[in-house]
Amino acid sequence: MSAREAMSAVILCGGHSRRMGRDKAGLAWGDGTLLDAMLRALSGLDEVYLSVDRDRFPRCTCRAVEDRYPGSGPLGGICSALQACETPLLFVSGCDMPLVTGAVAYALRERIPPHAEAAVPQDASGRVHPLCAIYRQTAVSGMVQQLQSGDFRLVNALRRMNTVYVPAETLSGGETVLANLNTPNEYAALLKKVRGDYSNP
Repeated sequence: MSAREAMSAVILCGGHSRRMGRDKAGLAWGDGTLLDAMLRALSGLDEVYLSVDRDRFPRCTCRAVEDRYPGSGPLGGICSALQACETPLLFVSGCDMPLVTGAVAYALRERIPPHAEAAVPQDASGRVHPLCAIYRQTAVSGMVQQLQSGDFRLVNALRRMNTVYVPAETLSGGETVLANLNTPNEYAALLKKVRGDYSNP
């Protein structure tokens, strides 16, 4: 296993948030924003990057990684971040997953063997979660080839690479940590749930 391999993280902030109707990274969460919460949660990793247009978050001290493959969705953002980072492993998370923690990244790192190029959670329904996953530097060449072919589907990239699927229930926090916020209703519901959990320990 590769529990001692160095690992950075990238938070994907390049989406258009059409269903949410506003920038998801700036949504209120705790005493700050979703992005603030995620930066704190992942601060223990070797380095944390933002996949985002340059100067979009001028007060953030993290390194911004611009998408080298505009219009290619999350696959392009992940590929760009892998090309920019200096560690063999990269933990990827969307900016709309406020329950993700460093413990999730470390749990996935423990499950990725040296020959695998990705470790991806899979929930009880069989759904995979490639935007809360680890990718190895060796996956870059295959990703670039796929992008150049015009195929931007991240699930197809997982099929092409050597991917290990990790039962989500074994992660710190279980499947709950994979909750992502795409609509105002989902945001309000999770915010209400989290506030209720804090007030009723």
